[in-house]
Amino acid sequence: MIVLLDQLAYLGTNLAEVFSGVISLGSLGNGDTYHYEIFDTELQDGSKIDRCVLSWDHETHEFDEDVFADSISSLTYLCSLTNAVDEELVSEDVALQGFESLRERVCPTWHFSIEEFEPLEAEFNNPRYYFWRSAWIQYFLRNNGIVDVEDLEDVFVANLNAPLTPEVYALRIEAMKTYTSTAVYSMWKAFMFDEPELEEILTVCSEHKGRVVRDCEKLIREFQNGREQLGRISNIRQTIFGSSVFIAKHRSKWASGLTTLQKAKFSEKKNTSARVEYGID
Repeated sequence: MIVLLDQLAYLGTNLAEVFSGVISLGSLGNGDTYHYEIFDTELQDGSKIDRCVLSWDHETHEFDEDVFADSISSLTYLCSLTNAVDEELVSEDVALQGFESLRERVCPTWHFSIEEFEPLEAEFNNPRYYFWRSAWIQYFLRNNGIVDVEDLEDVFVANLNAPLTPEVYALRIEAMKTYTSTAVYSMWKAFMFDEPELEEILTVCSEHKGRVVRDCEKLIREFQNGREQLGRISNIRQTIFGSSVFIAKHRSKWASGLTTLQKAKFSEKKNTSARVEYGID
């Protein structure tokens, strides 16, 4: 259903939400939306970083680079205060004090017409990393007629999909048990690249607490057993394995399984958050 909804809705963000680990909080009149992280970021020392609010640009179909708010409470306060100012329910002094209290807690988008707010720097921005890691899978499933299967390389970030060492693969398996976004991504990547670890990954995901993960595992099992259609995709295996030069080229990198001792390198812009999952200090 998630795939079908985004195939039918040009502005749909369902796939982005699943693969990025966020939920939708609301939308604006122009189609931009706001999203909230599902999971806290747990560091190696056991401490946690609070979840953030991110804004989604419907025109570029991606999350804005800067975090929008450090919490739902900051987002709610900003919206309430902005509405009170628009309705002339508070004085100018009260409004200025309110906005000042939000400094370093929010980074309003252009919709708010508020000046002099510096970008809100988050120590980690998991959703942006998760989104760009899986963008090529999302576009493949959307099958919207704009990005074709042969165009996937344009949204494929190679260093976020690098072969994993045995040590990092073990961390990935553990991460899958908690993070639905990692579990769904791992299944689709292993299926599309025909990775030798696919069976183990599917087995782990079949017992996942998240229904979306279990449903994804069942769907891929159906494709293995002969199912062909997924909404607008009439023959998924033929589309993946028969007509895509892109898939064929990158599949060869995983042909030898986990013997390639290559550690993933991450773009500073598109990933400031993979340190836990990949064990990077």
